[in-house]
Amino acid sequence: MPARSSSRFWLWFGSLSLLSAFLLFQVQPILSKFILPWFGGSPGVWTTCMLFFQMLLFAGYAYAHFLVKLPRRWQGVVHGLLVLAAALLLPITPSESWKPAGDEDPALRILLLLCASVGLPYFVLASTSPLVQVWFTRASGGAHPWRLYALSNAGSLAALLSYPFFFEVRWDVAGQTAMWSGAFVVFALLSGFLAWRDRQGGAAASVGPVADEVTPGAPVVAAPPAGTPDEDSADQAAPAETPLAEDEEDADPAPGWWRRLAWLLLPALGSVLLLATTNHVCQDVAVIPFLWVVPLSLYLVTFIICFEHERWYRPAWWGAGAMAAVFLAAVYGGEAWAMASGVSLPWGGEFRLPWTDGITYKAELGVCFTAMFLAVMVCHGELTRAKPSPRHLTAFYLSLSAGGALGGLLVSLVAPRVFDSYREWPLALVAVFALAGLVWVRELARKRGRLRVVGAPLVALLLAGGLWGIQAWSPRQEPRIEQVRNFYGVISVEEGPDEESGDVVRYLYHGGIMHGLQRMASYERETAYSYFGRWTGMGRTLARIQARQEGSVGVVGMGTASALCFGRRGHRWRFYEINPEIVRFAKTHFTYISDFIDRGGLYEEVVGDGRLALEREPPQNFDALLLDAFSGDSVPMHLLTREAFEIYARHLADDGIIVVNCTNRYILLASVVERIAEELGFGTTRIVTDRDGFHEITEYVLVTKDEEFLAANPPSSPWPMESVEVSLWTDQRHNLFEILEKF
Repeated sequence: MPARSSSRFWLWFGSLSLLSAFLLFQVQPILSKFILPWFGGSPGVWTTCMLFFQMLLFAGYAYAHFLVKLPRRWQGVVHGLLVLAAALLLPITPSESWKPAGDEDPALRILLLLCASVGLPYFVLASTSPLVQVWFTRASGGAHPWRLYALSNAGSLAALLSYPFFFEVRWDVAGQTAMWSGAFVVFALLSGFLAWRDRQGGAAASVGPVADEVTPGAPVVAAPPAGTPDEDSADQAAPAETPLAEDEEDADPAPGWWRRLAWLLLPALGSVLLLATTNHVCQDVAVIPFLWVVPLSLYLVTFIICFEHERWYRPAWWGAGAMAAVFLAAVYGGEAWAMASGVSLPWGGEFRLPWTDGITYKAELGVCFTAMFLAVMVCHGELTRAKPSPRHLTAFYLSLSAGGALGGLLVSLVAPRVFDSYREWPLALVAVFALAGLVWVRELARKRGRLRVVGAPLVALLLAGGLWGIQAWSPRQEPRIEQVRNFYGVISVEEGPDEESGDVVRYLYHGGIMHGLQRMASYERETAYSYFGRWTGMGRTLARIQARQEGSVGVVGMGTASALCFGRRGHRWRFYEINPEIVRFAKTHFTYISDFIDRGGLYEEVVGDGRLALEREPPQNFDALLLDAFSGDSVPMHLLTREAFEIYARHLADDGIIVVNCTNRYILLASVVERIAEELGFGTTRIVTDRDGFHEITEYVLVTKDEEFLAANPPSSPWPMESVEVSLWTDQRHNLFEILEKF
């Protein structure tokens, strides 16, 4: 082929491959962020979205696999019509009619929402990479398409890395969906042109040296010369596989069942590690695109390394690194990690490595992401070692995509219904530790001299890892009254004696974070502790209302409902709680609600997202609206935007107060709240308290137009208060990097 022709082919097909991969991975964080406020800001939103994208990726690969088996003259027609139909469904902005009412299965609704909004466009994009490779191989006369695969990976990685650092900080999600839809139109035109060109090439195949139906990487069979009996063969259905000579078939036997099983299970384990790691870190910080994109980018990098540069995967080295990183990820957090994962530590009680006391946010993410990267490298490295010959590549890629979808299915739908905690995280670590250990043993066994030198340390390490693995499978030994897991996370109730008085104390945990307690002795049962003490910002606000004969209080986020200690006869308290299990726990294991009702107070509850419920309700005329909706230690960002506070203000009495719990280990939420209050014409005061017995460290920002209350409660803190300059947060645009100060 002339050099100019080859360059032209590369330009057209390379552009389509790059653009399709970019759009394929860019739409994932865009739509996930768009619908996040509708479903309570839970990490389950991202894992459910990932399940949808993985399933459609598999469907797209399957479609491409079977499309090339049609007569070539029909392939372009079918695909062209599909691309046109996808373009007609633009823009991809989800309709607000999909907002949940509060009583439906959120995972199912997210899947249906995504299917209606972006299902067909994403399906078309997912099928593009294998189709482009087929079209290129035909048009170029049999050139290998692997550079297109590398370009596709580069486009995917560019989409992921550019989103949190470029697109997210410059445009709101409405603008992002509009730009994506515009780029899809360009993709549709280019895709339609190349599909038409491929069809034209099929019609002329009998008079030129263009290859007939070829799967990516398969041997190329040239078309017969014009005038032969097979002249019209280009219009016939392509064979399922390129025929080989008998001796070639003997040298290229079909892969065994164990090999095909590896094609499925290794990518499934990698997918589980990706999503379980994302869930794990989001529980403690915030559910934001940055914490979705980083692990997904690392996951993609492992594919690039393993599939494009096989020499980079040295099993012994990667296996040793994976074992060390996985073990560190298992023990760096000591008791906090065990509580969040629902497992008992092998050595019992609390344990921390010497350098992990006061581990920072950056270090915590570094440990988790490093362990995930090295673990997935082993999975994908071993996958490349099991690759088949080009004859079976389409089956290989189908199995690979099916494994990814299987991993997403296990984390998103199966695990919340089977486990009462995030056990897929430690169990995936155990599985990959065992895999890495086997890889290490296999490589060292090939070099017997080295095996003698490292034999004893190796056996000791594997035994330690095995002991830890057994413990990870076993339930925690600490007494738990009850523990459940659902779409919104893991909640549990524990109790134990007070060391000083011996009185029974009952605790509510969300993941590894304590969300309230109650001292069960009769003389202490109606006293508020943890984050709700009388001298906290919340306590000061509620003490003011407690002195009134009548009062109305709204609470977003129930917890143990211990704020009800400030309620009395003649008061109305209305709780908004998205997690029905929290409501059940508060009524079953704690007595704050029943005690308030016995005192003659009016108790009301709304099960559903607090913001969406308030948006639909008429004004409630609250004297105070308490915002205390946290998942673990992460923050539902949709509760902290200008639009959200406009809704809250509509429900306040003239002298009403919005009480925002800004207590967080990593981020300066107070600056966001103060900026929004300033924009809406409210005054603020910030109240910070230190730990004291059963009272936790707290930070509250009180938002009100009552100047008398603000004067009586000036800002106070036992240490210098931190503030940062932030932009105005809105539903469409907010940037967590502005407030990531507590490192």
